[in-house]
Amino acid sequence: MRQGLFAVAALCVGLGSAAGAATIDFDAAPLGVIAPSTSVTEDGFAFSVVTGGAWGIDGGGVTGNALWIGNEGPTSINDRLVISRVGGGSYTFDGLSYRSGGNLTSDGINLVGRNGGSDVFSLSLSANSDIWLSLAGQSAPVDEIWLVGASIGSAALVTDDYVLTPQTAVVPLPAGALLLISGLGMLALARRRTA
Repeated sequence: MRQGLFAVAALCVGLGSAAGAATIDFDAAPLGVIAPSTSVTEDGFAFSVVTGGAWGIDGGGVTGNALWIGNEGPTSINDRLVISRVGGGSYTFDGLSYRSGGNLTSDGINLVGRNGGSDVFSLSLSANSDIWLSLAGQSAPVDEIWLVGASIGSAALVTDDYVLTPQTAVVPLPAGALLLISGLGMLALARRRTA
């Protein structure tokens, strides 16, 4: 009986859990330029080019393909790509991997987290070698991340393995479930007293 009570409690607690992190690796994305006003979609997230022709998917990622900035065309200051959830909603940025497309200073971007139209965080990103580096995430929820061209280097900037965690509303435990758990607890207690 006690094991049954624990199973019911675990099931009810599971009703309020959040979705897990998605690692965007671009391995299923088509190779080539991501044209303005188009998107690459993976695991419920859209990478949409607003301006510029420097954004593209190519090989050379951590395990396969990667998002390249400056490989498919010249990077311009203020070129912009926006990351958002398909269908809307907030998420957290938990990190990414990046490197230079060669052993030269890469193009640079600003990674700007936004929520409700306001900037939440801003990180600068460029690399000087083709060794993979990690960028730590930010805990603040966002509804968009803007990748904005910030500097022109001698090589492309290669980014991969974006870790993004959708934020979901916590579902409260229904009152009926609390009554069920209480009732099962009382039955277990009554059975223990008669044994």
